Order: sequence, then structure tokens, then C-alpha cells
Amino acid sequence: MSAISHIAALRVTAGDLELLKYLYVPPISPPDPATTTLHLATHVFFQWDAIFTFGSSLLGTLWFGSNAKQVALIALWDVAASVVVGPGAAVSGVLLWREWRLNRVPEEASKKQ
Repeated sequence: MSAISHIAALRVTAGDLELLKYLYVPPISPPDPATTTLHLATHVFFQWDAIFTFGSSLLGTLWFGSNAKQVALIALWDVAASVVVGPGAAVSGVLLWREWRLNRVPEEASKKQ
């Protein structure tokens, strides 16, 4: 369900990379206060807010890896899933994997005994 908005945005911006860049990539330098509208300032604010929110969340998922291989796979998952289904779903996927792993470990430990 979360992929619907991402697919719709890609469909609307198909072939127009400048529009896609305008929608999602924030400018590095702040807009000129003399010529900036409230709409543009809000848009840039939300772009930077998304960068910091999603970036810190995706970076935080790396903490769940137990070894270097898992950390690398989580990083790869974060990048690929963020493009396909969005960063929220990417984080959710890692959290579901973490819960599966936590709930699976006691079962395997009791089987070994």
C-alpha cells in the first residue's frame, strides 16, 4: 500500500527528471528571502525535514545488524527498498526482520538442547 504514492509520483513525473529533482532534492543553499514565496519556503523545509528524518531512521536500522555482512545487506536493502517502496516501508521491513530474528532465536536454542 505504501508503494502506491511512490508509483504515482513516478508515473506523473515519468520522463521529467527536473520535476522529480524539484520535488524531492532540496537545494544546498537557502532560497533568497527577497524572492522566496511561502509555498517555496515550506516546500524546501519539508524536503530537508524528510532528508533528516528518513536519513536518521535508515541509518538507525544499521544498528540491528549483528555482523558486517548483515550491516551491508541492511544498507543495500535500505537503498533499494527506499527507491521502490519508500523509506518508511524500508525501515518497516528491517524492523519486521529484526522481530522475526528475535522471536526465532529462542526456538532454535530449545531445539539444540
